[in-house]
Parts: sequence; C-alpha cells; structure tokens
Amino acid sequence: MTFLVAGGPAAAGAGGNAAAGSAPSRERAYVANSESDAVSVIDTTTRTYLRSIRVGDNPEIVAFAPDGRRVYVTNQNSHDISVIDTALERVVLTIPVDGPPSDVAVSPDGARLYVTNLVSRDVTVADAVTGRVITTVPIGSPTSRVAVSPDGARVYVTFGGRGTATVWVIDTSTYLVTTVPFGNSPLDIAFSPDGRRVYFTDFALGAVLMMDALTYNLLATIPVGPEIRSLAVAPSGSYAYVTEPQTGRVWVVDLVAERSTGAVTVGNLAMDVAFTSDGAFAYVTVGGANTATVIDTATRRIVTAIPVLIAPIGIAVGRVPGDGPVPPRSSVTVLYFSCDPSGRGAATFTAAVTSTGGTVQAGTVRLFADNTLVGTGRPDAGGRVRFTAPALPDGDHQYAAFFSGTEQVAPSASATLVLRSGPDGACGGC
Repeated sequence: MTFLVAGGPAAAGAGGNAAAGSAPSRERAYVANSESDAVSVIDTTTRTYLRSIRVGDNPEIVAFAPDGRRVYVTNQNSHDISVIDTALERVVLTIPVDGPPSDVAVSPDGARLYVTNLVSRDVTVADAVTGRVITTVPIGSPTSRVAVSPDGARVYVTFGGRGTATVWVIDTSTYLVTTVPFGNSPLDIAFSPDGRRVYFTDFALGAVLMMDALTYNLLATIPVGPEIRSLAVAPSGSYAYVTEPQTGRVWVVDLVAERSTGAVTVGNLAMDVAFTSDGAFAYVTVGGANTATVIDTATRRIVTAIPVLIAPIGIAVGRVPGDGPVPPRSSVTVLYFSCDPSGRGAATFTAAVTSTGGTVQAGTVRLFADNTLVGTGRPDAGGRVRFTAPALPDGDHQYAAFFSGTEQVAPSASATLVLRSGPDGACGGC
C-alpha cells in the first residue's frame, strides 16, 4: 500500500479558530433530567443545547446561587445535593442529606441552603459553600417545596398533599417554625419582586393563592386549572406562568387583575417553568417530549423546543460569571492510521484532539471518506477516537477527521490522508 499526506485542513474554514465568532451569552438554563442522572445546560440567547453534566441519582430540582457561580441539584435516589461550579461546568461538591431531598433553596446572600426532606419530615440547613450541615429544623410533616423570602428573613415550606392546608414559616435567625393554616394543598412557592406577596399553587383547588408575606393572610384565590404544579413570577411581578402537567398547558396569570388570561399548550407533562432575566422568554420542561420548550412571553407563542435528556423536571435560569467575550481555545486534530499486521488489509484510524489546555475529552469527532461520513465518536480520556476503515472500491480515497468543538474549545480538522485501496481493502498493499 502507498499513501500520501496532503497538507492543510480538509475543508475551507475548518481550521483551529473557525468557530471563535461572536461572544457567547452568559445566561444559562440548567435542566434536571431525572432518568438520565444529568443536568442539561442551554444557552438562552442562542437557544442551543450546550452540554450535559453528570450529577447524582434521579435529579429533580435545580437552584442557582444568587451570584450565578454555583447551581444546586437535588438527587432523589442518592439522597444528596450536587453542587455545580458554573465556570468549571462540573460537580465540585456533593452534600449528603437525610433521605430523598424534595427541593432546595438558596439564601439571598448565597450563604445558606435549605433542603426539604419528604421522608424525614424536616428541613436541612447547610452551608452553601462547604456543604456542612448547620442544623435540621423539624416540621412534623412530609415537606416538599421550599423558598426563601427576598430579604432572607423567612423560609416558606409546603407539602402539597390533599387536605394538608398548611404552610410552615421558619424564622432564619432562630429556626423557630410558625404553622399557618392555608388553602387545601399548597405546593409550589414564588415571591413578588418586592417580597410583599407570596404565591402558591394549590392543585386540589386548581388555583393560585396569594398570601401577605408578613401577616400570612390570604389575599386572593385565583382560579386557574385542575392539578396545577409549578409557577414562576415574571421579573416585572405583574404576571406568572403556571404549569399543568397532565394537560400539557402553561397558564398565564395576571397577578394585578387577579385572573387567568389563557394558556399555552406545550405538550404532555409540562413540569416546571423559569423566565429569562429580561422576562422576554419562558422555558418549560416538557417530560413527554424530553424538551425545554421556549415561549415568547409577548406573543405567547412557542419559539422552539430544545431536546434535552430523558424525563426533564426542574429548570432554573440565571446569569453566570464572565459576561462578555469568551473566545474558545484553539484545537488541533491529527489523524493516524495503522494496518492489520496479519496482512488481511484492515486499517484502523485514530483521531487525536488536543488544545492549548491539553487533551480534549468532550465534543464529537467525525471521520469522512471522500467527503462521506463513515464514523462518529467521542474522545476518550487521552483525547483519542478510534475508527475501523470502511470497505471502499479499489483506488485512492481521501480520509479526514473533524472535531465538532465545544463551547470552550474551537473546532478543527485534520490534514487529509490519501490511502490507496487494493483487492484486500484499505491496507491491501501492506
């Protein structure tokens, strides 16, 4: 077999800095995929899926730290909280809790975590930086949802069971609990931007309940739909989006006029909802379609449905540090080949991807023969992907490898290898 090495990239524009382009947005949506044990990361400006981050077993709820540097994820089956560093984009800490965690909330100063525990009937208070458990606050009932008031003075806790008719309020300075009779089955919790109002979904009543945050009095009952689940208050504070999983609808609730003003159908198992920071779009996890579906809040129309992993539940949107241009590192892809020493003509290709930061272990490498895709793989721990040569007709054939790139590493292409196939395959002359 004879071979030639042709210099230069295999395709115009595929060099090491081809994808530097414009600066990426730094607002992100994090989605907990309960059956994939991973969190999906989405760029909310380009509305594109960026990557997945492995977390614990059966993740359900996601919460941002106020400064955006960390994301906290509840893992039901592994009984812990995964802490993701949003700059490193990996889990940097795992916090064990007492039983399956139902929800997690972060104090406004970013110092404390509050975790509801369905089985142990309490709320775990932990240091948000170190993960050290500070105290456990007994509630005396299964606990489901938790939210911290904007001033950090109170923590509101619900269960959501039919007939529970209770909200528990924890004083964060003393950890004393006030039991407030309220509604029928209050579940999800959200605050007005000024913290004066607290809103709850009540699935048994099919309504959003409005509470005075200081007196705990019921201010309004806003009929919405049966068995509603999650809600998010828009940044303006004038309206909220409420999910109704079984019908696949997202209701729009006018919080000023105190009435529902219609719904957007997104698909079966509309689980959770979060707004972008400017309120222009709402992201909804749709378990039946395994998507994060984006709604334009001005037109109430679906813009796109972004595929995520399996069984998405919780979603959170936030800004992460480093706004502005973040150019990706350049990469180099080199394509090698070797022949079967038995002389049977089989060839094996190896694509090696490196960057200025070392070997690359993410992204996708594609092998092309005569501009036809013949293999796809992900780099291993050494940044290598191995392919078996396809059976091609006798004659010269051009092979090249393309690295897709990641957000941190730019795409690149190998030089082109020209191999002459003979009667015994790609290595027929060996």
